[in-house]
Amino acid sequence: MEEISKLVDLEAFCTYWALEVLLTHADGFTNKGNNYFVYFDPGSDKMYAIPWGVDKTFIPSSYKLPGIYTKTALPSRLYSLPQGRKMYFDALRTLLTDVWNEGAILAEINRLETQLTPVVAADLWYTTAKDWEGNPADFTTSLNLVRNFVKARRSETQRIIDNPPNWKNLLATNRKQNKGNKAGLKYNNKSSGSEGNKNTTQQQVEGWINYLRTTSESQAHQAIQSQKFRALDSKVQWEILNRAKELKLNLSFEEIK
Repeated sequence: MEEISKLVDLEAFCTYWALEVLLTHADGFTNKGNNYFVYFDPGSDKMYAIPWGVDKTFIPSSYKLPGIYTKTALPSRLYSLPQGRKMYFDALRTLLTDVWNEGAILAEINRLETQLTPVVAADLWYTTAKDWEGNPADFTTSLNLVRNFVKARRSETQRIIDNPPNWKNLLATNRKQNKGNKAGLKYNNKSSGSEGNKNTTQQQVEGWINYLRTTSESQAHQAIQSQKFRALDSKVQWEILNRAKELKLNLSFEEIK
């Protein structure tokens, strides 16, 4: 830690790291080594990370993540050290206490919905392009998924704090995921690997999609508003709705009150 602290502002970096996890920025520095700048303060000569390309945030990630991003060298090394883990979780607690404000975030989502709804309705590409044909409710569906993510994120993050992943298990998970990513694993009929190796998420997604494809439109709509669907992990919900969109199933997902 002492040697790392000579090169990196550790307090600032741990806050950056914790925020990437809180916002599920799975395509960022700590999980992908992507979408960031490095800045060295001339006064301290220490490194700071600056994010960019934060489009993959506020959504349940399709990656099988353990709740803490340690794929790149710096967070991996810090999480392997007791003091590094303490600094990370202290930063995560501080963000939950002082920064994460569900009411303010939801109010901003509502404001943007009011502002953007007429623009989306008037967007000829959005409403006529092949990928969106027959699914004008997609905008509302996506907003409600974001709202539900915001409402659930505090409890999800608290579970990470209360039950932190073991570093060796994280290392094994990262290696397995890297291998899977190289093989091009996707949640579709072209998935690599044998049927017996499908994980629980894939099985749940495919089970729901098979039902939604074969039932009536009204029954499909009732199914995704059911308590059974709402009880699914948010990542599973996201995958199901994405697959349904690909298959041109005209479904929308309402906000959880």
